[in-house]
Amino acid sequence: MTLRLSPARAASRRHCCIALVLAIGGLPAVVLAQAVRPDAQAANGVVRSSAIVGNTLYLGGDFTWVGYPTGPCALVDRTSALPLMTFPVLPSGSIVNVAIPDGSGGWYVGGEFTAIGGVPKQNLAHILANNTVASWGPDPDGPVNALVLRGLTLVVGGNFISIGGALRNSLATVSTSGTGTATSWNPDPDGVVLALAANATTIFAGGVFTTVAGSSHFSLAAIDATSGAVSASWAPQVLGSVYSVALSDTTLYVGGQFSALGGSTAYSNLIAIGSATAAFHAWAPEPDGPVRALALAANGVEVFVAGDFLNAGGQVRRGLAAINRVTGLARTSFNPGADAGSSGVATVGGTVYAAGAFTAFGTASRLHVAALDSLTGRPQVWSANADGEANTVVVSGNSVFVGGGPVLSSVGGVTRVRAAAIDIVSGRALSWNPNVDGTVEAITVVGTSVFLGGAFTTVGGQPRPYLAAVDRQQGTVRAGWLPNPNGEVLALAAGDGVVYAGGLFAAAGGQPRNTLAALDTTAGAATPWNPNPVPLGGSTVTSLVRSGTTIFVGGVFTSIGGQPRQSLAAIGSNGLATSWSADATGFVSALALSKGNLYVGGSITSLGGQPRGNAGIVNATSGAVLPGNPAASGPVLALAAVGDTVYAGGSFTTIGGATRGFVSALGTNGVATPWKADTDGPVYALVATPYNVCIGGDFSVVAGLRRTNFAIAGVGTAVTGVDDGPTVAPRAMFTAIQPNPFVRTTSVRFTLPQASRVTLEVLDVAGRRVATLADDALLPAGRHEVEFSAAGLRPGLYLCRLAAAGVRSTTKLVHTQ
Repeated sequence: MTLRLSPARAASRRHCCIALVLAIGGLPAVVLAQAVRPDAQAANGVVRSSAIVGNTLYLGGDFTWVGYPTGPCALVDRTSALPLMTFPVLPSGSIVNVAIPDGSGGWYVGGEFTAIGGVPKQNLAHILANNTVASWGPDPDGPVNALVLRGLTLVVGGNFISIGGALRNSLATVSTSGTGTATSWNPDPDGVVLALAANATTIFAGGVFTTVAGSSHFSLAAIDATSGAVSASWAPQVLGSVYSVALSDTTLYVGGQFSALGGSTAYSNLIAIGSATAAFHAWAPEPDGPVRALALAANGVEVFVAGDFLNAGGQVRRGLAAINRVTGLARTSFNPGADAGSSGVATVGGTVYAAGAFTAFGTASRLHVAALDSLTGRPQVWSANADGEANTVVVSGNSVFVGGGPVLSSVGGVTRVRAAAIDIVSGRALSWNPNVDGTVEAITVVGTSVFLGGAFTTVGGQPRPYLAAVDRQQGTVRAGWLPNPNGEVLALAAGDGVVYAGGLFAAAGGQPRNTLAALDTTAGAATPWNPNPVPLGGSTVTSLVRSGTTIFVGGVFTSIGGQPRQSLAAIGSNGLATSWSADATGFVSALALSKGNLYVGGSITSLGGQPRGNAGIVNATSGAVLPGNPAASGPVLALAAVGDTVYAGGSFTTIGGATRGFVSALGTNGVATPWKADTDGPVYALVATPYNVCIGGDFSVVAGLRRTNFAIAGVGTAVTGVDDGPTVAPRAMFTAIQPNPFVRTTSVRFTLPQASRVTLEVLDVAGRRVATLADDALLPAGRHEVEFSAAGLRPGLYLCRLAAAGVRSTTKLVHTQ
């Protein structure tokens, strides 16, 4: 199928993401992994570049967070604050509203989801102590908001009409054994149940309803735990929504967003009621906003209150307060000073755990999850930061359960905007944090500096268009290094006091330099070295690698260093092309050197006159093309070579004669080795050591494990037996953009594994949509092609985003003059 679109509806993308690869010898030994490292943190956006020095791996791309890919819920250690990475993961878009311990080391989890840990489960699941998903499955057909475990039955509240094989309106009990069959207990509220509490004889239910078992009960009711009959005498009329209840021996504490009348006194948002008499206590904390969660202090003196209020108990208290159970006054010593509201609270010993929208308590950063001293409210050292708002927190033993909605994808991480440093021994992000305002496309390290290239304008709040030098330890911007290229930098290499930069610029270091420059590492001034790729305004340099005094250059050009060279060249220290020649037909995206061989990847059809499918090997001395044709089914966008093994990443599903999902290891003969770490999306960056392969890109799964956009795999990862089929499901994917770079028009090609609704957009590097190629269009399975005209768009780097068949993928394209 070919779509012909007008310029206003067109866009394009480049499959030439730069992967600057360093193969480092003599590294400290890292523990050999036999699979993808579960202890390594991941990124919440695309990783496009990487470089390694010692045990520190520097990453660049489009991410804003580096943390553990837990999804919307996590089980966090109370000592280390690290999440348990074997805990089952929910699909993206899921919501966790409630979790309770099962009494045997496991958990019941409720919310809005269709699967957990890869096992189909609808809205309610039982996670066993060994972190496997039980076969038990009541499968309510609507959200679950509240749970109470009573012996061999589980009380479930929510917004459903069917559960455990029976019709039940929003409230039911199900057996904890077998499949979770519903019991005959059926109070039948006419609305939503949001909160539950229980004693030996009674279930207390709160929510938004007007009748229970046919009797008038506004938002709060007491129900016989055996018969399901509602208590007619226990009928406090609460006008509004009840979000939380907490039961002491004789008192039910009720929080929400409501007004209630106890005799002649009106109460708002937080009340205390006799659990047997329904009499209102003369207790009036009167928070001025909704109360979301309650937790009774073990001292019997206070109740900890979480919500969206600014004042409670007669004191200024934002989102969290300790309210005396007798006086209704807030304790003056407990004043955490949150910067936003809380949705969950739990307490154990001398610690209060909170979850919510907050990002700080006083001057202490705590992102959405925190542990506070129960006396002073000061944040404790424990810090399990989350990348989005959490709405529930529960403590059991040495574990803290944290749950939230679609905006929560990672617990146990840090904010890192487009650049980060990872300790590959621990897998955790280091404190290095340059804070870049645009995409980082390339990274190289020289001495005490990390050089960043890309499509940004500031680094660390300082003006640094497209290229910057950052201190390797502190992450601070070097004040005196100011090369100021006038366009995007897409590739970097370094050596002997010089940083080589390639990209889309026409000037750098104070001199005219067309897409390629050498800049001194002291001030960023251009050296006399000037290969000047042509055609002017129509060439680009996207990959660089240094070998002694020679710089190998890849991209798109027809002449460089004064000689005709097609997309691949070797440049000497004088800036002139050497006699070495191995022309590539197409676009060279990645280069790597090892043991005298130059590995070449991209969107190419020939190398040195020999047919090659997107990758090949050239002798780095003679330019002779070596035997071996990996014949990748899509562009090769990243390469990393160690010894006789080269790791290739890109947008392919077959390479080297084997089925491989987007990443593979190849021998010097171009044949795939048994090593496997298949991803479910494109790989743009690779770094390899004798012990680990660090993989960056636009994916969510690596070797069957949830790993978003970054993973560390051991070189010992292997499969046995016959390679008889794909290990990743077919997915919508880009197959080519030709030509790329392009001057006026190009063709965007992609495949669909099944008929799907497709949205295809072009974005600028700031993430703004500049063209729409397909807008929720229903397209059949198979190959598709969209012709794009860039009329009206300025030359530069753009992103093309494909959303189809439940997945989203991005790639890049270059528009030149």
